[in-house]
Amino acid sequence: MRRQDKKREPAYGTDLLRVWVASVDSSRDVLIGPGILAQTFEGLRKIRNTARFLLGNLGDQPREKFEAEDLGLVS
Repeated sequence: MRRQDKKREPAYGTDLLRVWVASVDSSRDVLIGPGILAQTFEGLRKIRNTARFLLGNLGDQPREKFEAEDLGLVS
């Protein structure tokens, strides 16, 4: 693969494919292509940046340990 081809179609990684698979409706025909992957990457980038911002603002807060029952999760 030439260097110019990599710029046109970057290697996004497996996380992007996981997000794409989780977001498609598998009861109908599933489309995938460079444009769809680029849109999914933008959504993933926004999620990561939001999480990074939220975690950065928790930096000085005291941390408490929660159990699964406290969060309403089934363990």
